[in-house]
Amino acid sequence: MVDIHGLAIFRCLKEQDTPETLGIVDAAEIDNDENETIRDVSKRLVENLIEDPNIGRSRKTPKYGRTKSARIHEFSEEATVERDNGYKTKTVLDNLLSPTELEENATAIAEWYLTETQSRSDLLLVVPYEHDGHNFVTVIKTPYLEDAYETDPTEILKEAEQVIQRQTHKGIIYPSYDRHDGTVDTDRAKVYQSGGSYSDYWWRFLRLQNKKVEDEVLAQCVADGHDAFTNVSATSDLGTVSNDISDNDLLDAKVKLEISGIELDVTLGDLTDGSTVELAKKDNTYFVILKGGEPDIQVLNQNDRRPLFPDLNDFDELDDVLAQYL
Repeated sequence: MVDIHGLAIFRCLKEQDTPETLGIVDAAEIDNDENETIRDVSKRLVENLIEDPNIGRSRKTPKYGRTKSARIHEFSEEATVERDNGYKTKTVLDNLLSPTELEENATAIAEWYLTETQSRSDLLLVVPYEHDGHNFVTVIKTPYLEDAYETDPTEILKEAEQVIQRQTHKGIIYPSYDRHDGTVDTDRAKVYQSGGSYSDYWWRFLRLQNKKVEDEVLAQCVADGHDAFTNVSATSDLGTVSNDISDNDLLDAKVKLEISGIELDVTLGDLTDGSTVELAKKDNTYFVILKGGEPDIQVLNQNDRRPLFPDLNDFDELDDVLAQYL
């Protein structure tokens, strides 16, 4: 359950020096009948961040924050230092958890966003809200319709449904929240982004530290000639790789296995511990052996999943399969 405690909307155009305030509805006004549309639109955007299966549902990403589109960032030391507009990042965010000064603190955030070198012209929303008995504030960047440029600022909140698209390009939630054990962490924030890329300006404008996921760290290790990988010359050597890695989180990094044009995504841990994935060669034929219990092969259509083979008992034994190739 999400309860919206206020909303501030800013038009941030890079060719302008200051953000344009399109509307401020504070905690004293948000529950008024005339603000029902505002509440509904804001609630959908917040719930989109919380519930999107691509950015953190436990079934999809049990280790929340380790996907490329959802990361948990720690604050840098600069978050407690006064910035050019006279405000401190952490103080502003903390003030917004009890939004008695929504306009002042939200405006400071919009100013920081606009002055970030690589930021884009877009609509910026600052939304204090309550969820699971805790207070949060989210900063959302969302695209908006072309006619938003022509909408009278005094009317934009009344037309929020038409102006704000129902999708979130980027979002930050403070403080970080572990939904599994119900704890909050004010030293960290959750950062979200749609699409495959991850823009550093989006976390940097709130003075968060850089956070690389395991895939990126592993790729850098390989690029730097890390011995744990360059010394592997046979599959029998793979079992020692995990012992040579100082950061155990790297075992969660994904690698791509390709044979004869067929690609498989596995983790480094799957590849090196030998209990799940086995690589083998016989004569001029290479094999990827996936070991484990009964496989589940499904047809995917967005959120609809259906089994392709309901009964796998009649599949060939390994010796029978290998006999076709050897």
